[in-house]
Amino acid sequence: MNTHDAALAAEPEVADARRAAELIDRMCITTNAELQVATSWIAEIKTKAEEVDAKRRGFVDPLNGVIKQINDFFRPALDSLKAAEAALKGKIQTHVSDNLEQRDQLLAQVADTDHYGARAELITKASALVPEKVDGLSIRESWTGEVSDAAMLMDWAIANRRHDLLLINEKALAALTKAAGRDPVIPGWRAIVKRTVAVTASKVRS
Repeated sequence: MNTHDAALAAEPEVADARRAAELIDRMCITTNAELQVATSWIAEIKTKAEEVDAKRRGFVDPLNGVIKQINDFFRPALDSLKAAEAALKGKIQTHVSDNLEQRDQLLAQVADTDHYGARAELITKASALVPEKVDGLSIRESWTGEVSDAAMLMDWAIANRRHDLLLINEKALAALTKAAGRDPVIPGWRAIVKRTVAVTASKVRS
């Protein structure tokens, strides 16, 4: 069975359907008798449409079965590759997050260190932890958060005239955190950063 057979089978159906459409375009309904005729024609049209669709399925259904079989053959490979990509992205994400966390901890110590040399050493160590640029690799950050202390958060909202947050609107707080792209340092609100790894294959240098 090929497309030529399907085209031949469809040809008379298309011609009949077009003739019926043209006839109906010229039809006027002005009496109850004509209303009855129109109703009966609709029933015939619906029946004919079911017959045409059954003929179409006679060509399509076997092909769908073949397509499903082919998809099933390749699915294990695609699933394994997808799992491998996700696992490797997870490892990259963990590495980057760990390094940036260590960097932030070192930079936080700079303010508490008086000796210039010790400060410079902390900054140098922190800089070394920043992931180098890799062609094709991008690290995307998105910030959100959650309420950690409602009372502290309310006090902060009052002190900062953020009356829109007095009812502890978590959506507004999350939007504020996302827009800041960092921890907005609001008492009672714990900011959370999520990093996702994206790899553009065309940009990766082999």
